[in-house]
Amino acid sequence: MPRLRARAAAAIAAGLLLPALLHAQMGASMGRGGGNPMFKPGPGPDDLWEMTVKMEMPGMPMALPDQTSQVCVRKGRKDADLVPQNDECTMTDVRTSGNRTTFAMVCKGDPPMSGTGDITSTPTSYHGRIAVRSTRRGEEMTMTQTFTGKRIGTCTDVSEQFVAKVEADAKAMTAKQCAEMMDSLTVQAFEPGGPCAAQRRQFCDRAAAVAAEMREPAGHSAARRKYGASLQPALRGCNQDYAAVSASACAKAVAARNWNFVGSGPCDDDVRANGPRYCNTGPNRSPDPQYFGLCSRYAALTRGTAAASADAATGSVPGGTAGAPAPAAPPAQPDPIRQGVDAVRKLLPF
Repeated sequence: MPRLRARAAAAIAAGLLLPALLHAQMGASMGRGGGNPMFKPGPGPDDLWEMTVKMEMPGMPMALPDQTSQVCVRKGRKDADLVPQNDECTMTDVRTSGNRTTFAMVCKGDPPMSGTGDITSTPTSYHGRIAVRSTRRGEEMTMTQTFTGKRIGTCTDVSEQFVAKVEADAKAMTAKQCAEMMDSLTVQAFEPGGPCAAQRRQFCDRAAAVAAEMREPAGHSAARRKYGASLQPALRGCNQDYAAVSASACAKAVAARNWNFVGSGPCDDDVRANGPRYCNTGPNRSPDPQYFGLCSRYAALTRGTAAASADAATGSVPGGTAGAPAPAAPPAQPDPIRQGVDAVRKLLPF
């Protein structure tokens, strides 16, 4: 029993640094006042311990307050079960002589840590010390924990049930978040290593369906409204060609003379090709309102370009005739919205 209690004390002390590992491996329960969902105090088969921990770090501007916790240690554990182990941290070189246990600890991570511990125990109490060190950006950091503990009664460990509930709740929350990110086409969540990576195929199936709908002008507009900045990264991440689907929608819009869609942003090559024809504001011609979207975009694309500068030099407007009033020079730091509005106004006869 002394050996078992010493091992338990070592594991509990290590759990101060690795509480999640301790809870999962030992079924231990740590709390600070009030109720603790990891165990039930009172008559029970397990041992209730109270521990006080003090942590010191060189260079800290002030001392950290002592931390008092309660830990419910389940009975019937084998010695090997009381040594915490997981993918990140490993207890090594655990040695017990009488009522004294020493051990070493190595933890992966950023930054990795290593340390040593020394614990002396009796059937109803223990005291010890853990020192860990790590190096980050070339600077060594050390931390020392000293702790004492005493058995204060009995308890019933319910950590397995609690952990199972936490895992179930986390799984449900992740599923909800993945569904929301699926609906918003947030590709980052479905990339390798992301929280929803297991659903990447379903995500890319959805992206492919959206891309197919975007080959029609109405589907293209709807996708841009719904997904915004997420749209192009999502298609690109699933090997869908945004330019190709946009070209298909633009060709259909030009064929249907849907100039508002053509001027909405994805069809700038078509805007440049058709702007000179439909946005000519000669003295005997007024633009048809159906071309407003096309001509707004055309004005925004051509204003300030070399072509527009050449037109200005000859006293014409884009697509117009020589002799028409030249557009006013833009201010030193033009407002893009005001600039586009002014350009459209110059194309109108009033």
